[in-house]
Formats: sequence, C-alpha cells, structure tokens
Amino acid sequence: MGKVIVMLQHQNVLARRLSIQDLIDARYYNAIPDIARCPVSLVFRLRGIRMLAEAGMKSEEITFEMIQPPLEQTIRDHPDDFGLVHSYETTPDLTVLVRTLYETDFGKCYLASKTILDHYADTAASALLANYEEEVKSDYGAHFHVIKLLGWLKYAPAYDLLLEALHNLQPQYQKSRAAAAIALGELGVSKAIPVLKATLSSKNWVLKYATLMALEKLGCRNGHEIALNDSDWLIQAKAQLQSTLIN
Repeated sequence: MGKVIVMLQHQNVLARRLSIQDLIDARYYNAIPDIARCPVSLVFRLRGIRMLAEAGMKSEEITFEMIQPPLEQTIRDHPDDFGLVHSYETTPDLTVLVRTLYETDFGKCYLASKTILDHYADTAASALLANYEEEVKSDYGAHFHVIKLLGWLKYAPAYDLLLEALHNLQPQYQKSRAAAAIALGELGVSKAIPVLKATLSSKNWVLKYATLMALEKLGCRNGHEIALNDSDWLIQAKAQLQSTLIN
C-alpha cells in the first residue's frame, strides 16, 4: 500500500481524495495518521478515519486510543499539521493569500492559511473580515477557513461572529460549526463554556467532538459527562476516556 500512501501527497486534489477511498477499501488501518496529514477537505479525511476506525475496532485490530491522536489532529485542522503539496517561490501579499482561501483545492487553502499565520499574524484579522458580509459568508469553503484562522489568531473581537458560525444550521456550513467550536476554545474565554455545552445535543458528531476538545482547551472538566451516553460511538468513546482520565 506504499504507493497509495504516497498518493495522499499528490499535487492533484482528485488523486488525493481517491487514495483515501482506496485505503478505506483495503482496510489499511496503518494509514490513519497519513490520512490525517492529507491536505484535502475535512470531510474526506474524517470519512476515511471514521470508516477505518469503525472496521478496525470491530475486528479488535485497533483501539480508540490508537486512533484518537490522528482523529483529533484532523478535527483541530491546524495548517502546521499537514504535508503541504504546494509551495510559493516568494511570500505572496496578504490580499492574494486571502483570495486563495476561496480555492476548491484545499491543499492551496492550507498553504495560504499557514503563510498567513507565519507572516501576517499581526494584520490578518482585518483583512479576513474586510469582505466577510459581502463574500465570505456566501462561500462556505472560505467561511470555514476564515473561522478557523480567527481562532488561531486568537482574535477576541471575533467572539460574536464565532457564535454565529457555531449556530449556523445551513447544511453546507456544518464544517464551519466545528471550526467555530475549536476557534472558541482557542480564544480562551470561559463565557463560551455554557454555549459550547449546549451544542452537545446536536446530531452533528464532528461538532460534538470538536466541542469536547474545545471544552478541554477551556479547562472545563465536566463537559464529557453530558456525552457519556451519546448515541454516537466516537463521542461516547471520547467522553468515557475523558472520564477515566479525570477519575
């Protein structure tokens, strides 16, 4: 399966997506950490990791503790955690990088996000929000990346905007809800704790998992209690492990 693993870092985004499916079909559990680093949309990576984890845990070939780090790395979705397949000869202007967040190849988006954080952290927030109402809100891909970046930048004035994203029920913005939960954890404000706890009643497993991670980040030691008997096996496994560690 080595050749398929290599394809996870192919410059063609379709090749990267198809390689994840090949690894699912082969039930190649060792590929889970590599899938986590593959620069494609969160949806494709989480589908691959979840399907492999479910099959592997059912056959008792892997455990939740084994897949937890790459799973949480994927949900956290920080650009430093990817094997980036594109590069720049020179650092682009901030305006160019912000426009790149609208690309459909997420490999380019993650490179732009990393470059923004590495080179423009002091000025990025205003640039990200400049066209928020007119453009970003209507492009669910760019919206996802902007929400995450506001969290990584720890931009406190974005708190209300992140709450809006957290509560957005439109189907195409579900990734942004999980991104908003992670971002609220990055802001480090305790007033977000009850708001985040309320989302644990959602049917969106990625949102619930991201919320548990955010509550941990905020130092909330009892958020897992709500999820101990969750209907989703991954949420239940996460909550039970947290309970064991605390007790």
